[in-house]
Amino acid sequence: MNARANTPKWSRRRFLQRGGGLVLASSALGSGLVPESIHRLPHAWAATPVTLDLTDVQPGNVFAGDEPMRLREVLRDPSGRPSTYEVELVGRDADGIIVSRHTQTLRVASAEPVKYVAPVGADAYGAYTADATLRASDGTTVATTTTALARVPQSPDRLQPDSPWGIGGGGSFIGIRFDETTIATRLQLVAEAGIAFSREEIFWDTIEPSEGEWHWERFDPAVIAARNKKVLFLALLDYWASWSLPDGYQGQSHPTPWAEAIDNFANYCFQVVSRYKPGGTLARVLGWDDDYGIRHWEVWNEPPTFWFGTAEEFGRLVRAASAAIRRADPDAFVVVSNGGESFDQQVVDVAGIGSYDAMAIHLYPGPAGPEEGKFVEQIHQARTFLDRNDGRQVRLWVTETGWNVHGGVSPWEQAAYIVRANVEAVAAGVERVLDFTLQYGGEGWGILDDALHPRVAYAAYAALTDRLRDHRPSVGVPMGSAVRAYVFGAEQGATAVVWSTAENGSLNLHAGAHQIQPHDVMGNRLDTGRGPVEVPLTGRPVFLVAPGLSPERLARIVKAGSVHGLTPLDIGIDNLADLPVNLPDLTVTITNRVNVDQHGTATLTLPDGWSVAEPELPYGPLAPGASTVLRYRLQQAPTNPDNTYPVRISATTPAAPGVVTAQTTLFVTAVVRGTPPIDGTLDGFRTAAPVHVQRPDQVVGIPNWTPAGCSATAWAMWDEDNFYFAVSVTDDVFHQPYTGGDIWNGDSVQLMFDPDNVKQGMPPGAQEYGLALTSQGEQVHRFSGGSSDVPGARLVCRRGENSGIVYTFALPMTELGIEPGVGTRIGMDFLVNDNDGSGRSGWIYWTPGIGNAWDSSLFSTWTFVGERL
Repeated sequence: MNARANTPKWSRRRFLQRGGGLVLASSALGSGLVPESIHRLPHAWAATPVTLDLTDVQPGNVFAGDEPMRLREVLRDPSGRPSTYEVELVGRDADGIIVSRHTQTLRVASAEPVKYVAPVGADAYGAYTADATLRASDGTTVATTTTALARVPQSPDRLQPDSPWGIGGGGSFIGIRFDETTIATRLQLVAEAGIAFSREEIFWDTIEPSEGEWHWERFDPAVIAARNKKVLFLALLDYWASWSLPDGYQGQSHPTPWAEAIDNFANYCFQVVSRYKPGGTLARVLGWDDDYGIRHWEVWNEPPTFWFGTAEEFGRLVRAASAAIRRADPDAFVVVSNGGESFDQQVVDVAGIGSYDAMAIHLYPGPAGPEEGKFVEQIHQARTFLDRNDGRQVRLWVTETGWNVHGGVSPWEQAAYIVRANVEAVAAGVERVLDFTLQYGGEGWGILDDALHPRVAYAAYAALTDRLRDHRPSVGVPMGSAVRAYVFGAEQGATAVVWSTAENGSLNLHAGAHQIQPHDVMGNRLDTGRGPVEVPLTGRPVFLVAPGLSPERLARIVKAGSVHGLTPLDIGIDNLADLPVNLPDLTVTITNRVNVDQHGTATLTLPDGWSVAEPELPYGPLAPGASTVLRYRLQQAPTNPDNTYPVRISATTPAAPGVVTAQTTLFVTAVVRGTPPIDGTLDGFRTAAPVHVQRPDQVVGIPNWTPAGCSATAWAMWDEDNFYFAVSVTDDVFHQPYTGGDIWNGDSVQLMFDPDNVKQGMPPGAQEYGLALTSQGEQVHRFSGGSSDVPGARLVCRRGENSGIVYTFALPMTELGIEPGVGTRIGMDFLVNDNDGSGRSGWIYWTPGIGNAWDSSLFSTWTFVGERL
């Protein structure tokens, strides 16, 4: 998936161009702090500040099993003056609860550092922080520092070739950027988490910087260290060598014809595979007799972002690379990254489906969770594509997915989402998931922080790999739309993973004589007392371990459990596309959110002057997770200039609380005839029908959201030549430092069309545009393939009060490929991105059809009308 639709992720090249610096595992967070309250200390001390560091006793501050957690306190007083200090070390769990407190007196007699290994007393698995405070003898605080650490289950200390769990970029170009010590440390941290695979790039330009000049010393240490740490590689073969760029690539002239450049790439693949395969050149030179080597190879990375040729040319490269890999190693496993359905179809037509052993997909739903981000649905779409092309034998791999703690999710959300996504992916038939990433370039994607210390996600991922080690997905349990439950089987029994995608509640299990042991997301046994097993249902998954039970039996017990605390119904009320041309049905979708059948009646309360033939309709019975659409036949529906229509619906249900009520404000999604001036003002759009985007349920990722922080009103108009669109955005901080294809990272608008109103996935005619006021002026960027330029498009923006902005936009009808007229219907969606100066925090959408996923079935239908409402 193109990361454009999600939180920003540096490209590998961009990161390297920025000179991403070396981060050593031994670096200490908080080193060299200037003392607090220094003005209250003796004058001599002010010139020679005292510092306190917390340094690692174990690599990365990761402790396995019952290993005692410890940190090394390092006190430096450059003055050399004999002094006495007190260090207080406070340990907190990932929820901020204090779990230990240790105080130690340290005496300084010279300028040499004083070191002391202090305990952090916490027995439970999980992620922790340790805060150290250094005080002088008079109680004055001299310095503070903090670090992160974790206790995780004991890793298996063996290769795990059948494990589904991996990490993408486990070392961030591990064989290219780091020395041997750092490579070993990073791979140890991969292994400590029980992670079987690490995805690592072997840049062609690095290995063969000029034709025939091979620099194996750049990657040999990584392969050797991976063998020592019992980690397997998915090796990524990608990007052109500078000496073999094909002529015309990126629109530039190069001396190498395409056919020759592809042959050179294939030779690079052949040479690399020959060296690093089991029994390859490296193994023979080093005398390995254990069949260790790289067997899994991925051709190119993320074509939507990093391929600048045609799909046909990419297909030729895939065909040649796959043949070269298999010629070097007949047992090699070839993975090819996808590039979108249309692109992939052309690639398969050229390369043949037999070129693939697996298709790699990249899924970045963030900052939304995997369920709201349509994670599983996109997996099913990829599977359907392969099956349609006679690729039933081709596996699916997710080689990148993740959430950014600097991009709208908290550390706890990152942890929970990663576990949920991995479980859902494997349950949906994905053979292997490689999360992005261990630690990457100062960004918030890693499960380790910049000092190579564990985030909450590291401990949660370690628990996942431990709890489901040697398990295989077996049964998905229908628990309703608000609860997820998946059962995995192993020789010793079964394990279920359950969580809530909505509010918190509980699941009571009646296991009888069977033993079911709940464990939290960190792998700790939960005390449920006697009687029924009460399982907390929150966004943090719980593992239900059932020794000796079959997956089918455990699934029946979970399915029969009693769900408490969750609203049993979800009620959605659709907007009214056909007013005022026609009098449409008002449609209401009711979904069963829990694991017992639901039925009842649903009653409408309408705006003044509106009426329906039958305001009360029955629904159900609805099975868990099932939905039904109720259609209320409108008899009267007068419109008003503000285009706002409050509607409420109350549905009875046999489950508590007995009645579920939903209310919303509807809008008529009309495109009104007219030719407004494109001048940054709304004057010409006043005759159109405004739609307002200002509800909490339309917000994704924006922390502490209020309508004053980010909201919008939009208008749509048409004439024979152009589609016109205006958006008035309320924004407390305007920040748009990006240009071109990166404008989605800053304050901007994304607008997407389904011209034929297909309402199914992403149809071939779909078009997506970005609108932004940049440092280089107004910019319109086409995201949906082909040229990024949009001939004939016009955008004029005007800044208003309180950092607000008005976008006025004209798009030629030739872009949409439709013949406009009264009654024409198109699918359309838009969102407003929000960046307050520290990265895109999220967005607010009209409908959830873009941003989390491209899905035209979620677009509104907009009807072309000829008169004012």
